[in-house]
Amino acid sequence: MCLKKFWSNTFKSLIKYFMRKIFYNVFLFLILFCFFPFIAKASVVISEIAWMGNSSNANAEWIELYNNGSEDIDLSGFTISGSVSITIPSGKSIV
Repeated sequence: MCLKKFWSNTFKSLIKYFMRKIFYNVFLFLILFCFFPFIAKASVVISEIAWMGNSSNANAEWIELYNNGSEDIDLSGFTISGSVSITIPSGKSIV
C-alpha cells in the first residue's frame, strides 16, 4: 500500500514538473515570437527601379533604396549585381 502511494505521489510530481516546463516554454515562445516583431529593426528595401530610364533620358537608369527603420544604415560595400554590378563606395549611408 505504501509503495502504491509513493508511485502515485511521484507520478503527480512528475506531471506538475512537466506542466510547469510546458507552461514556461509556451510562455517563452509567446514572448519571443509573438511580441518580437514589434521591436524596430532597420532594413534596406529596394522601393523603385527605373530600368528603362525616364521620359527625358532613356539612359537615366536608377534604383531607389528605402530605409524602413529609424536608424541610419551604413551602405559601404553593398553590391547590386546582375548583368551590371554596382558596389556602393565606403562612407555612404541611408537615413
